[in-house]
Amino acid sequence: MNRSQKRARRTRASMLDVRAIEAVKRFVRVLARCGCPPRDIAAEVAQACYAVPKSWIYSPRVAIRDLDAAAQGRRGVRRPHRRSRQ
Repeated sequence: MNRSQKRARRTRASMLDVRAIEAVKRFVRVLARCGCPPRDIAAEVAQACYAVPKSWIYSPRVAIRDLDAAAQGRRGVRRPHRRSRQ
């Protein structure tokens, strides 16, 4: 890979929103503060990314607003659970 290809790869637009990017940065900083080397963090993150099922990528199961509410200790908007009568 030449320099221009590397530069193009680095400048590719991310599909992550601002809150998701901030969450990744904070998580990495926490691991680094615990003494984890950046190279090891990157390797584990890459393995975790490869383990994500493709179905999660194309049909998210949780909305960002629900994750944000959970991170702040609030309950997200939930639909009432319907119990089947037997």
